[in-house]
Amino acid sequence: MAANPYSKYKKMQVETTDPVRLVIMLYDGAVKALRLAMKYAREKDFEKKGREMMRAHDIIFELLSTLDRENGGEIAKNLESLYVYMLRGILESNASNDFGKMEEIIGHLETLNDGWRALARQRGAETSAVNREETGGTKKAGTESLLNAYSGKTL
Repeated sequence: MAANPYSKYKKMQVETTDPVRLVIMLYDGAVKALRLAMKYAREKDFEKKGREMMRAHDIIFELLSTLDRENGGEIAKNLESLYVYMLRGILESNASNDFGKMEEIIGHLETLNDGWRALARQRGAETSAVNREETGGTKKAGTESLLNAYSGKTL
């Protein structure tokens, strides 16, 4: 049986994507899955709701399992605690259809995603600055503390 071309494309996209962009994609996927789960719960389609809840759970678990606790310092510890909290919340809200808990988790994911998007913009500006430096411009200094939370890990 031939492989699904979409699956092959997604696999290639994940394997070749910048780590910061990949984290953003994971947060986007978890938010989308939770929003779909709420939609399906309202429609009383509990099979689809459960599938989306597990998709969000799996994404957050992947983020948790790829944390670099040795090099990530306090940020990695804080992310670990938050991910564990969100995983527990997903399981609880899946059993009870607690939309408030789902919205809370979405809020946490969106807040984290905003930080990663800011880092991506900063890194883009730094890349532009390096390119300007190579052509006579000035280079901007940047921080990578968020990225260190995942350094050396495969997402």
